[in-house]
Amino acid sequence: MGYNTAIMGKTFGRPLFAAPLLLLMLLASCLPSQGVDRMAAPYGEDTLGQHVETLVQRIGQRLQSPPEGDLSTEQEVGLVDEYFSLTAQISRLSRELMAGRRLEDWTTRALSEQLDWARQRRESLKTGVEAIIGRQVGEALRQAGLGASLGPQESGWFFPPSEFFLLKPPFVLVTSPKERIEISSSYLLSPQLSKDTIEAIEKSVEAEGVSALVEVTGGFSLYPAWVSEDDSLRRTLQVAAHEWSHAYLFLFSALGRAYFQDHQMRTINETVADIIGREIGQQVYRRYYAPVEQPAALAAVTAMRERELDFGRLMRGIRGSVEEMLAQGRVVEAEAVMETERGRLSDRGFYVRRLNQAYLALHSSYADSPGFESPIGTALQELRARSPSLGDFVSRVGSVSTYADFERLVE
Repeated sequence: MGYNTAIMGKTFGRPLFAAPLLLLMLLASCLPSQGVDRMAAPYGEDTLGQHVETLVQRIGQRLQSPPEGDLSTEQEVGLVDEYFSLTAQISRLSRELMAGRRLEDWTTRALSEQLDWARQRRESLKTGVEAIIGRQVGEALRQAGLGASLGPQESGWFFPPSEFFLLKPPFVLVTSPKERIEISSSYLLSPQLSKDTIEAIEKSVEAEGVSALVEVTGGFSLYPAWVSEDDSLRRTLQVAAHEWSHAYLFLFSALGRAYFQDHQMRTINETVADIIGREIGQQVYRRYYAPVEQPAALAAVTAMRERELDFGRLMRGIRGSVEEMLAQGRVVEAEAVMETERGRLSDRGFYVRRLNQAYLALHSSYADSPGFESPIGTALQELRARSPSLGDFVSRVGSVSTYADFERLVE
């Protein structure tokens, strides 16, 4: 494209890569029948339009702000740390303002001013943070043997580059049959939806006799990928690598091109991307950010992992009971049990806004996530353990184009 040829350099002036690849991934995202519900259509997200608009905006920002010289690693880490500190501050200030009726007017104004400043400052850092994390994740991916090398190893060029946008992600409407746990359709919705609107959409869709859930996405696999601007640093590193994996698998493997074949192939794809995302995200975090992590932050992460394990144990029990009842045709009873268990989860400090067949179907697409482990997830973890490297693991599982292929690979 000719904007800046230092594609893998340590500058903020990297171009957003390859319009043909962008178009390919956009078209691919539109290929499957999404089962778009007419009642949800007025709230739909103009994915293509917003993506192109963001692409043009980012190119303009990088052209208008040419790099003034490479930053040191310490300066890059400091910039990224500031971005995510601001993200935490924005979250805290937003929660405080929600209680504004109990505050004095001058306090509310002060909080609003702080929030506006934090948002503006974070926005000014966004393009640089995208470039820094993209390069760091790209280095780890290339060292793991992923991506197609372009030129000598030391050049750092590989394809597709790990580009992504930090954005407010869209919601997704997912439906499932009431009689079983399985995604039957999904539809992207605008990120600007209120809780009342979300619940109205779910109610109208469920009038058609299906189970429905509207939930925010953590990332979205266009190219460059969308990654939530409101996540933690650890989560952002993992999601950036996860979403890149979908582009790579689609371009270079039978597995990626079989994503929409059925629920099983979707689950394999998502779980492989999860394994890549976690492994690469952890590598990048340990290399650049763990040395500067505050003890309080480390303690918070440890506590969060313990809570995830507790949630997983509870959710496995719920899902097992629900699947058994659905298999016996006891749909109404299963739904009543899910609502009761949702309340019990809340009492334990686990807030699940809506627990139904669609919730279980959406989260079970990630077969090794807490509470939703499946034989697919177990088999993939065992295959990864037997593989000498992440690249070897991806090469082996990438040859799979049907679930029968997968069974033969892992048997």
